[in-house]
Formats: sequence, C-alpha cells, structure tokens
Amino acid sequence: MRPQPLSYRLHSELDLQLALSHLRRSELLAGVGEVQRTLLCTIAAELGSNMLKFAQAGELRLDRRREAGAELVEVLAEDDGPGIADVPAAVSERYSTAGTLGLGLPGVVRMADQVHIETGPGRGTRVQALTWLDARAPQCRERLTYRRRAGAEPPALALSWGSENRPCLGQTVSGDAVVFRPLAAGRLVVALLDASGHGPRAHDLVTRLAAHVAAHPQPEVVPLLEALHLACRGTPGAAAGVASLDPLSGLLSYAGVGNVRARLLGPAAGEQPWSGVSRDGVLGDRFPTPFQHQVRVSRGQLLLLYSDGVSESLRSYRGCLPGAGEATAVARDVVRQCGRDVDDAACAVVRLA
Repeated sequence: MRPQPLSYRLHSELDLQLALSHLRRSELLAGVGEVQRTLLCTIAAELGSNMLKFAQAGELRLDRRREAGAELVEVLAEDDGPGIADVPAAVSERYSTAGTLGLGLPGVVRMADQVHIETGPGRGTRVQALTWLDARAPQCRERLTYRRRAGAEPPALALSWGSENRPCLGQTVSGDAVVFRPLAAGRLVVALLDASGHGPRAHDLVTRLAAHVAAHPQPEVVPLLEALHLACRGTPGAAAGVASLDPLSGLLSYAGVGNVRARLLGPAAGEQPWSGVSRDGVLGDRFPTPFQHQVRVSRGQLLLLYSDGVSESLRSYRGCLPGAGEATAVARDVVRQCGRDVDDAACAVVRLA
C-alpha cells in the first residue's frame, strides 16, 4: 500500500528539526536503506533551511510513488519569499549557503537524481527534488531544470555608499583601507582591509591589497578572500571582510577573516540587527575555511563594515543608526565617536533605499 504523503509547515528551526525527526521514523521511508534514508533527510534539511533563511517560512512536502516503472521519493519545498534572481549562480559550488550543513542548493543538486526549480525575483520559489529508490530509474533525464515565473520585476534597491579612514595617533597614513567595487546589474562589492601594524609599512601592504580587490577577475566574497590571502604571503599579514550586495534579489553575502566586523541595522519593525562573523585567522599565515553568510536586506537599512580600531559594540555612538544622514556622514561620525586613537580606524557604510 502506498504510504501517505507528508507535509510540514515551517516557521522556525525548531519546526524543521521536529519535521526531520518525524520524517526519519515515518512510514514513507519504511524499507529504505540507511544510506538513502540519510540522503533524503539531508535533502529535506537543506531545502527547509534555505526556506527559513531566505523566506522565513514555507512548506516542505514529501511523497513516495512509482514513476516510469521505478519507485521514487519526491521532496518538494515551496515558499512565498524573495525568489532567486539567478538560478545557475545559486546552484554553483561557489554560491553554497552557510546553512545547517553548508550544502545549500548545490548540495541538493548533487544528492538528488533530478531537481526542478520554479522561481523569480519577488515571486517565491518551488524546488522539486526526485530520488529513485532502485536501479530502474530513467536513464535519460536532465539533472537540473528550472523555469522563471512570469510577472513584473520588483524594483531594485538603490545603493549609496561612503567611508571614513583615520590613522592611529602619531601616524600620517593608515594601515586600513576601504574598497567599493560596483559591478554589472547594480551589484556592489565592499572590502574592508586592515593590515597588521601601523604606519607606512602597513599602508603599503593595504594599498597593494586594495588594488587586488579592484582588479580581481572573480569579485565574489570567497575568491576575493583567497586571493588576498595569497597576496599577503611573506608579509606581516592582514584582516579583511568582504561583502557583496545584489539590489535585484535583495541579498547580502559576507565573509571575513580576522578582526573586521559587519553589521546590518534597521529599519523595519520586527527586524533584528544582523552581525557577520569573521573567522579567526590572519591573511598570509593562518587562513581558515571562509564562512559565507547570506541574508536578505530591505530598504532603509544600513550595512556597516569596520576595523578593530572602531569599538565593537558601537555603544559610544550617539547618532541615530540607521539615521537619515548620507553614508559618508554616518561613516565619519562612527569613526569620530567610536574610533580608538591607539589604532587605525576605518568604517564603510552602504545605505539601501
């Protein structure tokens, strides 16, 4: 007898964990070997985690049936979130999200026999992952197919940016640097660089690193950090944080190494301030596996990247963040009020409107 399909409505990580616990013990997976059972639960976990991360809620459905003379399990994830602007990029290995297992959509495409995605910016996402349970699976099939949902494109976010960079007391040049790199389709890459030490030697190194950011052929957060690590070999080293903003999809990607911090502030009711995590390490010496964050952004928010010459908590800042001032004015006020005299202090600000 065919087992009953399963449906789970997800609003939180707890909902997802309860769903996965029930799924593993369910009749739907009765008789499925441990290896395939684990694989199916992992597919469900990654699709559920993606829904919560980018859409905050969604529905996870599973069914077991026969198709083309073979038995299969279908995992279906559907949400009303912001959608995916670029499906090929989203399923590439470089785009893997930092979820529960860090596999994301690229991992789902690797694990399932077939994946079909329907999505579009502002029109939600539907991901169907099929896994055959026996060797009689259809041989002629495309592993990945996708369809763009019709409808008017949502308006892109408008980005404006500015920065402030102050040398530590007694120095005329800074060992910190900020690079803004506008790309096609309105995308923006922001890098905040902090060379070890102070003075002319640190300034020379950070100037070379800034040139790498401006010219690198792969302006994505992880490739940029890897290139900066190689550029620091044989030097005292540096810290760096790299953010990428896509105004069409409304997504922020961030990764960092060392004492560089990222914060996303305001403005909507119920939105919590977001802080990016930079991995411990030193570019040129101890390079950890980069941890890439991805988070949705909205109009009225501010993205701040700042070096450890700026107080981590920003508690001494007396302005109104995100405030109404221009990005450059906010960056100047943050450094003036929260910067430490004994260190170089730099702050990059991007305003989303």
